[in-house]
Amino acid sequence: MNKLFGAALAATTMMAFMVSAPAKTVKPKLNVVMAGSPGGTFNSFNKELVKDLEQFYDVTKIPGRSEIKGNALFHSIKGDATYIMTVTAFQNARTQSQKLPEFHPNLQSSYMVMGISYYKAICVAAGKNVDDVFKAGGSLRMGLTEGIGPSNKYVDNLNKLFNTKHIMVPYRSSGKLATALITGEVDLSLLNEAKALKFMKSNQVTCNYTQNPNGGNGFLSLKDKVKDSWFGWKYSAFLIGHVKNVDGAFSKQLHKTILAFYRDPNSNASKKLKANGWFGETLSQDGIFKKYKSVFNDTIELLK
Repeated sequence: MNKLFGAALAATTMMAFMVSAPAKTVKPKLNVVMAGSPGGTFNSFNKELVKDLEQFYDVTKIPGRSEIKGNALFHSIKGDATYIMTVTAFQNARTQSQKLPEFHPNLQSSYMVMGISYYKAICVAAGKNVDDVFKAGGSLRMGLTEGIGPSNKYVDNLNKLFNTKHIMVPYRSSGKLATALITGEVDLSLLNEAKALKFMKSNQVTCNYTQNPNGGNGFLSLKDKVKDSWFGWKYSAFLIGHVKNVDGAFSKQLHKTILAFYRDPNSNASKKLKANGWFGETLSQDGIFKKYKSVFNDTIELLK
């Protein structure tokens, strides 16, 4: 009898413990498509953002290999909550101007959860003077990655404003353009600020003027320098974080969570933003969509 009583007491105690013990919090699942080249600037940021997200989500990283391929993969995923970061305004403007299927169709502000602005700066090789770009009669080789049409617009506008004879030299990637500038293959470039800051730190380039109309990252405003109203002098690239296969509550919480990372100087994402010279936009979801439309319209004009 005593043995039976003891066994019953032990079982009862165990059940009481199981009922009273706090349940382990189950993190919501979130796929993150790493849409960029494996060693590129976009994915270096994605990796830091994932470190922060893993505090609150059960994250599965999905290699995208490139922005284009990653975006196609994102749209093919069914069922599970899935996130991606792309330069959506530029890509949608590009596909529209080329009469291709829309890069990211059916956009809705309620599924935009992150916005980042970044700019380019006018740079020359270390030891040279950026202001030589604006000297009348100058003839410099200007490297750009904007594509033939938009790149020619930048050079043509500079030449008209300052009576220069600069020549446009096209490149396919910012990495190759930075190398060309450092080695003297080109004389100046419009270089994204992540690259500009990196190579300024190693004393390989000098950069003074940025497309950011307010200046920033230690650079002066290019628009203020040239004193011209053409929108290209203040053109902004705009990265957007999108989420799909979720309801409104999930999307709002993810947006709120990412904004908290922006505001925390010790978060991995915040530190990477600073290192890249990027600007995390503390916009509402409707504000992200409004900024998207502005950059989309500017890009359409640039691509005409």
